[in-house]
Amino acid sequence: MKYDNSARLAKALDRDEILRRFESKVSKSVMCWQWTGCTVRLGYGRFSIAGVPMAAHRAAYQLFVGPIPKGLDIDHLCRNPGCVNPSHLEPVTRRENTLRGFGRPAVQARQVRCKRGHEFSAENTQAEKDGSRRCRECRRASQRAVYRSLSLAERAKRVAYRREWRAKRRFHLDQEAAA
Repeated sequence: MKYDNSARLAKALDRDEILRRFESKVSKSVMCWQWTGCTVRLGYGRFSIAGVPMAAHRAAYQLFVGPIPKGLDIDHLCRNPGCVNPSHLEPVTRRENTLRGFGRPAVQARQVRCKRGHEFSAENTQAEKDGSRRCRECRRASQRAVYRSLSLAERAKRVAYRREWRAKRRFHLDQEAAA
């Protein structure tokens, strides 16, 4: 859970002391300001203000730019999680931050073709309940392969079940239309 430390930062008695402590843990270069203090998983820095630990890049944004807008994450434009250069930090929504990254959701969102090379077009793409996409052509091929692997008796059961389901569905739709 992320905490809004803007109020704590504003109330901190000695802002110059906080800046001095912060800058003592930064190695400035032409591009990135690399955090040299405490780091956590994936290389993100940690810094404490008034006894409350927070992400170093969030502290940098608050110290050098201003308060972080409510509900937004701080994105590293340089893609370096250890960078605390305020010109490389931008407040964005969680969704935008995720899609700019290199994680699985971002990579899949940028895909224009399925793994078998079919284009993700409006006609050939099926949206799943979990928000993912599925290639209709590949799905049909998979279903055909499963169907072909069935015995004739199993195929007949499936066909009968499908007919029965369609009849029940038509009956319920007719009942709703009549009401």
